[in-house]
Amino acid sequence: MFLGRGDTSKLEDDEKKTLNHLRRMVETGHIVSLDAEQAEMALRAIDWYATWESVFRLGKSLRNTLVLIGFFLGVWWATNDTAARWIASAGGQ
Repeated sequence: MFLGRGDTSKLEDDEKKTLNHLRRMVETGHIVSLDAEQAEMALRAIDWYATWESVFRLGKSLRNTLVLIGFFLGVWWATNDTAARWIASAGGQ
């Protein structure tokens, strides 16, 4: 975001405004830098969360697949004789 040694003259107005907000947040303590151990712990927590999120998504996908299969089996079971009669009447028998 910086051009040169903190030269912000080439930044657009929105970028300058965002940079000023970030500087103000650092000064007030709303943004805190992490040391190496804290950063590693945060990355491990994000990875752990992502792992569980993917497991939950897989479970939802399996559930949706089973619901779809159940729907098609229900339609087949409900129309089993009807479908056979339609095919027989279409064949002229």
